[in-house]
Amino acid sequence: MFRVVYRGKFFNVEKSVESRRGKRIVLERIRGPDTVAVLPFLNRNKILMERQYRHPLGSYLLEIPAGHIEKGESPRHAALRELREETGYTAASLKYLFRGYAAPGSKTELTYYYAAYDLKKGSIDCDDDEIITLRGIDFNKALGMAKSGKLIDTKTIACILFYQIFLHAS
Repeated sequence: MFRVVYRGKFFNVEKSVESRRGKRIVLERIRGPDTVAVLPFLNRNKILMERQYRHPLGSYLLEIPAGHIEKGESPRHAALRELREETGYTAASLKYLFRGYAAPGSKTELTYYYAAYDLKKGSIDCDDDEIITLRGIDFNKALGMAKSGKLIDTKTIACILFYQIFLHAS
């Protein structure tokens, strides 16, 4: 049975001590809200990406918009909200792509991935701790950046590759 050993703003750390095959084992997990990630298309060949400062890393990453799903919120609504808050853009069309766990060995977080189309520019409403600049990048260039290792955010890489393999090529 897991119990909370640390309670944070965005996640809790939980611990369980169990017996398996006669041995005592300690299990830990990070429990937080599920998340969304959005691949926004400025036009047929150009995507909108964020250069975002990541405090835990102490550096910037180039990535797609993403964020937590709030209590009672659907993944679709969260995707539209995160896109608007972080980029200022709204999407007339949102396509569900897939869902997946990034780190199932330690985290319960499930991420829902979407592609956003027919974007309209508005105003950014970032969280106070977010430092974001926007970049329009050719989709094929982003694909090359994923292949070369210039992109190191796994949610971004997964979404770009999924789109290329299952949607772009068709």
